[in-house]
Amino acid sequence: MSVEMGITNKRTGEYRTVPVATLQAFRDYWLPASKALGLRLVSRLQDGSLTTVETEQIPVIVDELKRLRASVVDRQEYVGIIARIDGILQTFETTDSAESEYDFG
Repeated sequence: MSVEMGITNKRTGEYRTVPVATLQAFRDYWLPASKALGLRLVSRLQDGSLTTVETEQIPVIVDELKRLRASVVDRQEYVGIIARIDGILQTFETTDSAESEYDFG
């Protein structure tokens, strides 16, 4: 199983995904780091509760991802996670929430 971000174009219905982590990697690395930082939304990316990301949740998720990234940037075992965080952040930066719907699971 894996955790991924989904993006649906509201106009065309096109759906694409951005990889986040394998479920095991999420449990082993993302969750402990997220919980240590008190990140409430990032820790829920894999549990199915964000099958629809509300517009007001986007800045919270972005902020939490940036906090997570900053906390692990100097740790070699988190290099892959940093790349995945960057991919999610880039997706939010390059898509328009008025034209796109987001989900995680």
